[in-house]
Amino acid sequence: NHEVSPWFTIDWIGWKLVPWDMANDGTGTWLGDGNLDGTLRFDSIQMTYEPDAAIFGTIYFDDLQILKQIPTSVETEDISSTITDFILGQNYPNPFNSGTIIPYTIHKKATNVKLFIYNSLGQKVASFDNLNSEPGNYAVYWNITNNSGEQLTSGVYHYKIIVDNKTHTKKMIYLK
Repeated sequence: NHEVSPWFTIDWIGWKLVPWDMANDGTGTWLGDGNLDGTLRFDSIQMTYEPDAAIFGTIYFDDLQILKQIPTSVETEDISSTITDFILGQNYPNPFNSGTIIPYTIHKKATNVKLFIYNSLGQKVASFDNLNSEPGNYAVYWNITNNSGEQLTSGVYHYKIIVDNKTHTKKMIYLK
């Protein structure tokens, strides 16, 4: 009851989605019968060394999901066509080490726009109040300091925008 994905070469720096969809990507050739059946579990990650490759590195797994697709008779809404009042963009660069830019877009005039940054314990470390609330594209620069001006440590941070009591949250990574 094991299935393996095809091998993925990791030859990039930064974030990259690496999906494995058995229906389209197939399975590895050395184990399994190509079917997700029985008890499903995530077993392991295997890595190989290539001569002249870096001998040290770090791999981060963000939002690892193991899914089994089960057809239903419920129709799904195409959310790509849904117009929202605002969009919170992904910060860049990400990961970052000296500061990062957090973009956001307001589609219709808002009365209150705020941005908060939280550490991995859920503690609010930085606040940006009274942001621009007119329709347009904007960005907030965060220099990795808390509200008291103290430099923060490396780690995963979450940033949340609040626009007229509606919220959206995303993740970012600070690496020294």
